[in-house]
Amino acid sequence: ASVTGLRLTDLPPFLLEASAQGFVAICGAHPATIAQAREACAAAPTFAGALRPGDLGVTSEYLLLGLPGLSAYGAALPGLAMAGRMAIGLVLAAAGFLALATALGDGAFYLPHKPYALASRRLAATRFILLCAIAGSAWLLGRQTTDPRLLIGVALGLSAVTIAPLLALALWPRAEGQDGAIALVTGLALAEAIILLAGEPMTIGLAAAAAVGGFAAAALVGFAVSFLHPADPTSEGAAFVHAMLHGQGDALRPDKGA
Repeated sequence: ASVTGLRLTDLPPFLLEASAQGFVAICGAHPATIAQAREACAAAPTFAGALRPGDLGVTSEYLLLGLPGLSAYGAALPGLAMAGRMAIGLVLAAAGFLALATALGDGAFYLPHKPYALASRRLAATRFILLCAIAGSAWLLGRQTTDPRLLIGVALGLSAVTIAPLLALALWPRAEGQDGAIALVTGLALAEAIILLAGEPMTIGLAAAAAVGGFAAAALVGFAVSFLHPADPTSEGAAFVHAMLHGQGDALRPDKGA
């Protein structure tokens, strides 16, 4: 509404800067200068010199961060919008680092043959892995730029291929540890095959396709393999499912370090 009716010579500089970065489309192009904008709009049908509503297009990202600037609210509100976006990124990054450190640090000591490992050692290992992950990520980001949306998509895809099938099999009484291992390897192999056969750089869409295919393969193979051996009502898997569904037994078995 604020830009419609403006002549190309009156375009705000920040709008041209956003156009050069691909956040704003002016007459179907992304001009970086007034001359380029004039050339793009000259090719638009029935363009008379003033911008029309259909001559301007913006992405959702620019609406989030650039709308305060378009509305002439000054620098304070865009700064607050950017601060909110940075806060979301920090929270997601912290959650990812913590999940990695907890999974690796806890699993390094709490194994079936080490049920009484000292909690202090497990905590020290978790903190060490956390610091190494942060330092390694900072080093990688300093050497090359990455798209955080793609990294989040890959993380969600990896969870869909690995964690989701195992959670489903955990509530299947016939499933045992070897069935889960076979399902896990199958899902990861198919997901990797989908990515390799695509022959294109990793995108969010490709990560989603690999995640869906890997999850479906892991779940089907896990359930199918569980029928290759007789059901054992006394197995740990059956006892876990019975405890979860009927509320009997110590299903989680909390250890002394928790």
